Formats: sequence, structure tokens, C-alpha cells
Amino acid sequence: MRKILRLLLVFILFGCMQKQEALNGEYKMSGLDDDAEVTIVFNGTEFSGSSGVNRYFGSFEQSDNKIKFNVAGSTMMMGPRHLMQIEQDYLKNLQEVEECYTTDDTLVLKNSKGLELKFNKL
Repeated sequence: MRKILRLLLVFILFGCMQKQEALNGEYKMSGLDDDAEVTIVFNGTEFSGSSGVNRYFGSFEQSDNKIKFNVAGSTMMMGPRHLMQIEQDYLKNLQEVEECYTTDDTLVLKNSKGLELKFNKL
């Protein structure tokens, strides 16, 4: 019985020590208008993507499900008003993200207010 309990304890501790895999690959935000396309691409500790009209890029720090984005810059093209608003909201919300979760082919970025940005892996 003691051996079983020790073995169970080892499995529990090992499961708690597992870290979330580093983010990698390209994702597209879900739930947007058909003409809006917001993407994010992870490569090492850097990210880039399309924010609706413009391209953006920066670096991020990830520890387990905690994440912090540092948007370094973006292109400065003009586009349709509604796409520019989507872009502005997205970049503001990205700066406020504190947590990330991945399940299957889905990425969820979440801020402290409970706002979730959901993406599908491409």
C-alpha cells in the first residue's frame, strides 16, 4: 500500500511540475467580421502578425500560463474605419494580456478583467 501511495505522489508531483509548451506557430483570431483578419505568429520569444490593416511585431515573456507582450512597433497604413477600430482595440487588449492557454488547436489570451482573445491554429 505504501508503494502505491508513493507512486501516486510521484505522478501528482510530476503532473504539477509540467510546464505549458512554448508558444510556436501561427494563429488567426476567431469571432471577427469576415473582412477582418487578425493573426499572431510566435517564433521563439518574438511575435508578429496582422492586426487588421497593419503588421505588428514585438517580443513576449512566457512562464507556464503567464505571458506578457511587448509590442515594439507596427506599420502605419490607413484602412477602413471599422478595421482600424478592430486593430486599435486588439493592440490595446494585447498589451493587457496576462495569461495564455492552449487546447488542441486553440489559443486563448486573457487579461485580468476576464477579456479573452481566442485564436485558431493555422
